[in-house]
Amino acid sequence: MQSVKIIFSVLAFFTVIGQSYSLDSLNMTLLGSWDVDTLPAQGSIQYNDIWGYTDCDGKEYAIMGSARYIHFIDISIPSAPREISAHRAGQNSVWRDIKTYQDRAYAVADQGSDGLLIFDLSQLPDTIALTNQQTDHFTRTHNIFIDEAQGRLYVIGSNT
Repeated sequence: MQSVKIIFSVLAFFTVIGQSYSLDSLNMTLLGSWDVDTLPAQGSIQYNDIWGYTDCDGKEYAIMGSARYIHFIDISIPSAPREISAHRAGQNSVWRDIKTYQDRAYAVADQGSDGLLIFDLSQLPDTIALTNQQTDHFTRTHNIFIDEAQGRLYVIGSNT
């Protein structure tokens, strides 16, 4: 029993040291963060996905999923990210997935019945509009992938 405790202690020590080292070895510096403590959570999950988008003028945005919303955040000043729009989804979800293609953002969720949400990003930073919501083929899915060369969206892990 004593040897099991020693082995467990050694493994725990190397796990902690390994995790600390791996975080430091990414060679990245945190420039800013955006967090709203009052957003709803699904279980213990408050945020669940993030995707980057650069508009035709080179301005950068983060599109982030949370339990209830899809957030559009201006990150052109990295030390001061600013939410410019948020779309309230129909139901809280543990997981949202977001991808972009040309000047559109596509979003899905694991829970609820939102289907595929399509946002027009062509008028950024002034306007972000939900232009379409497709529920004909599925109402929830875990992930999407866009084949940019072919202009095709693939759905992974849907309810159909």
